[in-house]
Amino acid sequence: MREHLGPYANEILSMVYAHCIDYRSVNHMRTWFARTDLHWMLNLEQLTEDRLLRAMDFLEKDDGEQLQRAIFQSVKQRYRLQNSGVIYDVTNTYLYGKKCPLGKLGHDKEGVAGRPLIQIGLGVTLKEGIPVFHKTFDGNIGDSRTLHDLITTFRGYGLASGTIIYDRGVTSGRNVAEMKALKWETIGGVPLIPVVQKFWRPVLSKALRLPFADRVPLNQTTFYVTTRTYRLNQVRGTLYLCFNPRQQVDLRDSRREEIAQAQQRLRAGKTIKSGLEKFFQARGKTAFKCLTFKQKS
Repeated sequence: MREHLGPYANEILSMVYAHCIDYRSVNHMRTWFARTDLHWMLNLEQLTEDRLLRAMDFLEKDDGEQLQRAIFQSVKQRYRLQNSGVIYDVTNTYLYGKKCPLGKLGHDKEGVAGRPLIQIGLGVTLKEGIPVFHKTFDGNIGDSRTLHDLITTFRGYGLASGTIIYDRGVTSGRNVAEMKALKWETIGGVPLIPVVQKFWRPVLSKALRLPFADRVPLNQTTFYVTTRTYRLNQVRGTLYLCFNPRQQVDLRDSRREEIAQAQQRLRAGKTIKSGLEKFFQARGKTAFKCLTFKQKS
């Protein structure tokens, strides 16, 4: 790593070690560093806050894309990584300060409003889980757009055509079409939009008569998987519906427990959770002798 990180390589590595084993802010690094063996491991006689800040400035001014490619090529050669594909995902994290230019109001994964966010995209090798690239984005950029920005970077990493896996927040017709043009296969979730719901409704209606041939055991859970051909932005593929009967039963019982608790609250003259009113008549009596619920995939 030292040969890639330049004149501040040891300072950068000291922050990496600190972040991994005992996270400290820059102004506390000097005291923490003195209690470790990193001074002889990294050949650093003294670690100062000024040197750490200079190291971060160096990283900011350096060509991040070129550095990532160089590091990955070295790791790929040293550990003989296979070009079997890339797993990609995006997450966001929040900031307390207000001066970061990337910090924008967006959809917080924790559901808290009003905090500036940044988006972080990470791609790792499919088999070994080794990081290939990462990139940061403004907090108000959608996940599908982050992947579109990264598709063109694949060419610079010397990756053979493979498979990229992402969640349904990243899936879009444009992304799938462009990945196909690069001769990459894609595996991703499809948002449950109305057209897809209509497409699967006949299958869900037969959920009580699940074919044994569709049974797929996975760890402690059993799925029933049905496939259909599907076209997204003129790209033909296969759509998989994974149905979990155990989850259906648990969800049904959870909803009935909510209704039972709401019934007790109504009888005690208390308020109930919004949306549960439709299950009750006057005086807190349930409106149905037998409660039924729609299937959920």
